[in-house]
Amino acid sequence: MNQNSSQQTNAALRTALGLLLVLAAVLAFSLPSFASSSGKSGAAVRAATQTGPEAKPNRESGQKPTITTGNHVRIRRPPPIVVTPSAGSVNLIGTAWRGPDFDDNLTRTFEFLPGGNLKMTGQDGTVYYGTWSMTGANRFHIDINDYTREGTVVGNVINGTGVVQGRPFTWRATRISSPGGGTGGAVAASVEGTTWDWRDSNDHGYVYEFLPGGQLRATDTRSGQVITNSRWSQQGATVTMMFDAGAREQGAVSGSQMGGTGQSGAGSDQYTWTANKITDSVNRSTAENLEGTSWRGPDHDDNLTRTFEFLSGGDLKMTGQDGTVYHGRWRQSGNLFHIDINDYTREGMIVGRHIKGSGFVSGRPFSWDADYVGRASGVGVGGGIGTGTGSGQYGSLLGTKWRGPDFDDNLTRTYDFNPGGDLQMTGQDGTVYHGTWTQTGNRFHIDINGYTRDGVINGDVIDGTGVVQGRPFTWRVTRIGSGGGGGVSQAGSVVGTTWRGPDYDDNLVRTFEFHSGGNLRMTGQDGTVYNGTWSQSGNRIHIDINGYTREATIQGNHLDGTGVVQGRPFTWSAERIGSGSGTGSTSASSLVGTRWRGPDFDDNLVRTYEFHSGGALRMIGQDGTVYNGTWSQNGNTLHIDINGYTREGVINGDVIDGTGLVQGRPFTWRATRIGGGGGGGQARNEQTGSIIDAVWRVPDSDGNSTGTSELLSVGNLYMAAQAGRIVGTFLSGGNLRMTGQDGTVYHGTWWQRGNRIHIDINDYTRDATIQGNHLDGTGVVQGRPFTWSAERVVSAPRLVGTRWRGPDYDDNLVRTYRFLPRGSLTMIGQDGTVYHGTWTQSGNRIHIDINNYTREGTIQGNHIEGTGVVQGRPFTWSATRF
Repeated sequence: MNQNSSQQTNAALRTALGLLLVLAAVLAFSLPSFASSSGKSGAAVRAATQTGPEAKPNRESGQKPTITTGNHVRIRRPPPIVVTPSAGSVNLIGTAWRGPDFDDNLTRTFEFLPGGNLKMTGQDGTVYYGTWSMTGANRFHIDINDYTREGTVVGNVINGTGVVQGRPFTWRATRISSPGGGTGGAVAASVEGTTWDWRDSNDHGYVYEFLPGGQLRATDTRSGQVITNSRWSQQGATVTMMFDAGAREQGAVSGSQMGGTGQSGAGSDQYTWTANKITDSVNRSTAENLEGTSWRGPDHDDNLTRTFEFLSGGDLKMTGQDGTVYHGRWRQSGNLFHIDINDYTREGMIVGRHIKGSGFVSGRPFSWDADYVGRASGVGVGGGIGTGTGSGQYGSLLGTKWRGPDFDDNLTRTYDFNPGGDLQMTGQDGTVYHGTWTQTGNRFHIDINGYTRDGVINGDVIDGTGVVQGRPFTWRVTRIGSGGGGGVSQAGSVVGTTWRGPDYDDNLVRTFEFHSGGNLRMTGQDGTVYNGTWSQSGNRIHIDINGYTREATIQGNHLDGTGVVQGRPFTWSAERIGSGSGTGSTSASSLVGTRWRGPDFDDNLVRTYEFHSGGALRMIGQDGTVYNGTWSQNGNTLHIDINGYTREGVINGDVIDGTGLVQGRPFTWRATRIGGGGGGGQARNEQTGSIIDAVWRVPDSDGNSTGTSELLSVGNLYMAAQAGRIVGTFLSGGNLRMTGQDGTVYHGTWWQRGNRIHIDINDYTRDATIQGNHLDGTGVVQGRPFTWSAERVVSAPRLVGTRWRGPDYDDNLVRTYRFLPRGSLTMIGQDGTVYHGTWTQSGNRIHIDINNYTREGTIQGNHIEGTGVVQGRPFTWSATRF
């Protein structure tokens, strides 16, 4: 018994001793991770990679992507095992892959960085850091915050498994870039001649300038210290930076971003870093002093505008779009400068009168732009960009009129600077406020009922700030002419002219016809006609309509006015559109043989008008229904009769503006000339070449299914369906093959005479007129008439490397598109959320896939018009190149 007890005691002691040894080993391994340093020749200490939990983000969440960061001591991982692929094994170093996890079907992007570091970017733009190591010739292991993944490389595809929160899942990724050797080779733009905003995980920053000849210039953004005894080299997409004392960094380039690892010297711990491209320039010798200047532009993560005033002594004033004011510091070195605002930093490069910049806020990188707008507040004559202008060089505001929005409510105000320091401000709803104004040089001050405004005059634009109910805001106005009461301008008589524009209280459009003898005819947007009187004195006019009055100032072809209706004031404007009906003073070419198209403003449906000889008229409704009537013309006025319904119109060049009456209800309408009339052909006997070997985009107006007709000379007419497109080909021999949007194939025939074509498909007919690069046609299917049109598809420049921005018209939110090499696409939502997808281009047509949501677009110069489907719902969108 005692012997057994002794043995048990000894065993317990041995167990305890073993546990102590294990604990000591763990402590010895962990303690060095609490402190580390790195640097370039005396630069500040750098911390290691900061990581956050891997979450499964939702698609199109309303929040901006962020990189999880902390504010205190950051515990580092042990240095990762250096990965050195063995002979014959797959080399993942510097490559990037993208694909979905099949548990949530969200896409991740994996970047295998040097030194065993991994960067994973979620579909919403959230960035996670981890480690990776090879476990076989084509197998590897990933650790991200204790969540593991295993993967097998098969050519350009990775098949993998993983575990997150104890739940297994599978995933797949496809290679999207092959930097730094290995399989697939390296394709990346050179960094030579570019400038980058470099940050480590502690947000300590440098500006890197990759100079020609392999020289690297690094500027510490905090101290301003410039390091010049450094070198850089690039192989494919892998960039290596070498500093003194053995410090070295290596990273992979992906578009305008770079990321990698570094060491302060041999045997030191590794740190991670990221960089964003500022601009494609390294010229530091052309910028003037920023002191005393003011700049304005958007941050591209939230698309909100900031105003930057670079004050003396390194003080900075930044005013947000909502008027909030932030104070910070700035420092300039050549054409580079650095900004600190509440520990948030910005870097910028001055390029003429434009600034390209990047920054970090809450650990999240963003880019920004700004343009020069003038002198900073309180700055008189002095240096800086656009040397200051003395007070005597600005004309007085007396007698001028200005209009523009306040950026807190986006409502427009109109300002009349009257004699004696009197000011009249008219709100968008017509409410009039009276106050006072004073001016000193290009600066002025406004008081309205105890609310103050200050402004700076820059030519024909005023930029200002104000305070209302203790809340600051910014505002901008543009000069529109002489002010109320101050104007002495002369203007030609408005007799015999026609003007059209909105009242800003109801945003409905009125048309004004100024007849001789002081008679006025005003036609409402619904076609209701009001008669009144008008008088003119110089550039001022007065209108009376049923006891309601209007005043206006003539400024060239523009009217700006105020009015009172039912005791309520309002503002209005109008643009000159031609001579007034009934004056007979303007001639116009005959409408015979012409064709016009446009909407009726009561139902917003489009009609097509064909003016035939002998006074015969053919009107085709938007649904394809054909109405026959008569027409007559007298100078620039015309009269139409269709089944007892009448229309009147005034011809102004290639536009007709008119009124009408249907079922006793008045309405207005407009039409634009689109070419020769169908069948009329007397005014324009158009001839055109064969349509063989052309490509056309075809929407049918009845079903609005959109497609492309390709006209090729190879025996048959072929229409191939591709992912939401209709593709058609007119081939020699008169054969036609049409493939619908759903892939159904129809065979038919076609023939052409001059600028007219005729199509037969299974006894269904189509006819069309060729007008340059446009087809307009009609058809009959199952006894139902319809209309259709087509645009000729022309070649377009490749989109690779370009950026475009524009709205989706279902939610009116702006997206930014970056067309990256190898068919990769980045779309950034207005809230900053980042989505990754793919794109293809064929001529001037593009196709986009983002998480199984598709978009189609047609490139027209620097503009894209497109359609798309999201969650089964169709929408339209557009974008402009920038």
